[in-house]
Amino acid sequence: MKSIVRWIGIASLAVASISPASAAIVNGGFESDSPIGWDFFGSVQILPVGQDFGVPPEGIRHALLQSHDNVAYSVPDLENFLQLQLTPLSGLGFSPLSSGSAIAQNISATAGDVLSFRWNFLTNEDFGPTPPPDVDFAFFSLVSESGPVLISSVLDPNLASSLSPYAQETGYQYYEYTIQATGTYRLGFGVIDVDGVVSPSALLLDDVQLTSGSTVIPEPATASVLWLGATLTSAVMWRRRRRSATPAA
Repeated sequence: MKSIVRWIGIASLAVASISPASAAIVNGGFESDSPIGWDFFGSVQILPVGQDFGVPPEGIRHALLQSHDNVAYSVPDLENFLQLQLTPLSGLGFSPLSSGSAIAQNISATAGDVLSFRWNFLTNEDFGPTPPPDVDFAFFSLVSESGPVLISSVLDPNLASSLSPYAQETGYQYYEYTIQATGTYRLGFGVIDVDGVVSPSALLLDDVQLTSGSTVIPEPATASVLWLGATLTSAVMWRRRRRSATPAA
């Protein structure tokens, strides 16, 4: 019997401030039948092994966020959900933004802690050797209660054919980021449809962890294929370089 739990809607949309939370990520492996511990916006599904999206890298379930099938969920509302009002997603250089989905969780972290996760971007877009500014993208965000916004596109241009309902995918990739300052944060992951729902995209997510820096075992260098801008300005510069030159393989 198929066991897919699908969540389409908005949870905790009006978040005025970030409340304290445990340093540990709640339900980071999505092993519950519901997104317990996560607020959600748009189209979010918890998928078990084998439901057209392969085997999760950890456990028996992973989360699927879809950019389409949620046209009522606007990007401004999504930015409010993730507390990105002061640093809009349009600043990443993609346009025009149409709609999207996201999940978020409030966490507290100590400087030196390592945030890590595994992700797979899937799409029906035709990226070509130099992606135009109107292709869909996935991202994660980390908003400090008292500091700057950290945001980066997690879109990898090295796509391959997919056995999923989508034409192409990156395959699961690993990423980690070291927390720079002790504090409370709004952690978010999302996928955005750009220029209308024509060629939909999605983001698979699993194994989200926050680990003390003294106990982290680094992944092999070849496993980390993402590039992270430490500030929004860095992300914009990266986007501009991708538009003017063919990405390296």
